[in-house]
Amino acid sequence: MGKMQRVQSFLRGFFTLLVGIAMLFMNAEEAFKLAAVILSIGLLVKGSGMLWYYFTMTRHMVGGKLHLYVGFIILDFGMFTFTMTNVPHLYLMLYMFASHGFGGVIDILRGLESRKNESPSWKLNVSRGIINLAVALLSMLFLNRTWVLVYLYCAGLIYSAAARMITAFRHTEIVYIQ
Repeated sequence: MGKMQRVQSFLRGFFTLLVGIAMLFMNAEEAFKLAAVILSIGLLVKGSGMLWYYFTMTRHMVGGKLHLYVGFIILDFGMFTFTMTNVPHLYLMLYMFASHGFGGVIDILRGLESRKNESPSWKLNVSRGIINLAVALLSMLFLNRTWVLVYLYCAGLIYSAAARMITAFRHTEIVYIQ
């Protein structure tokens, strides 16, 4: 990770931390709508970024079409989430925390892969995945209470921000193949 990427990662974590803390002091209904907007904008930006990356770089690479397909799927989920802000909360809550659960599984698998490669950051990845899965599972227990889900989402945002800020300062090693 270069110096500019470290600064960007820290700033993303810092702003995510501020949003998570601000959402704790909001009305549950307003915080829920803000969470839905944040999730949809994040998916739209990620999908657009993957499509841009495909059209500028990976279309010339082996297996580059995967970025095209994943970019379209993420962009579609972003647009779908953006249109769901006025529907009953149950559907959007299920959708929001299914993505939390999926992200947790991915983080755990990434951490276990890092452990095989003897990377020192595997513990952080596994702990981030376990906490994301715990947030997703707790959300299923309190599915009909909006304020509990908002607090769980805020806790997940705050933890994610703290983990991102820690990762920004973590020393990374470069492995050279001889």
